[in-house]
Amino acid sequence: GLELVGQLAVGLVSFGLEEDQFEKLVEHLDYRWSVSKASETVGWATDLIEALTDYPCPYEAQVITFESDLFRSMNDFFHRLEKSVKRHVVSLAEELGLGELLPREQVTEEAEPRDFRGVKVGLYSLTPHAVGRAKRTLEDAWPGLNVVTNSEDDCGEKLKNLAQTARLMVVGTGSAQHAATDCIGDNRPSDKPTRKVNGKGAMAFVRAVEAWLREQSDARTA
Repeated sequence: GLELVGQLAVGLVSFGLEEDQFEKLVEHLDYRWSVSKASETVGWATDLIEALTDYPCPYEAQVITFESDLFRSMNDFFHRLEKSVKRHVVSLAEELGLGELLPREQVTEEAEPRDFRGVKVGLYSLTPHAVGRAKRTLEDAWPGLNVVTNSEDDCGEKLKNLAQTARLMVVGTGSAQHAATDCIGDNRPSDKPTRKVNGKGAMAFVRAVEAWLREQSDARTA
């Protein structure tokens, strides 16, 4: 239910709302988050923040108040978030000039010690802002990781090459074209994994890649 509400909200924001409609939407979202906020659902909140950032919204004061309240509420469980997820939340807050609302002692954690230098990961979505944010977070968390993003809506040469060469492909099914997803499937080697994620925000990409990297790290040490 929370996911459906979030998807509807993102659609409404991208379509455009009158001010009174927007206020009612924010009130409802505030309530939904108040009863559902947790480390497991933080991606719901960051997806909303990204949508409000990336789609033009004339109600700047309401948006800033809503985003600020979301970031403040994350302090209750911030210490339980995975490192890459923390970095994404911090990066997003700092992008909006709201970094001071998060715990400062959590921001300066050391990078992941495991070595994935030269490992190529592909992220596909028609929402370029989302995969761009995910790329910054992942490359900061995992030094040397090569994250390549693509937002083409057809089967171009860059997408073909990425599908053929990336060790891991993560495809955002919530924002994709059939021609592009078919292209990825047709050009993907059978021995290389593809992970599909729902939603249009960066968090799903961050979590999918980090889960795979940890699987690879555990396999090395087994």
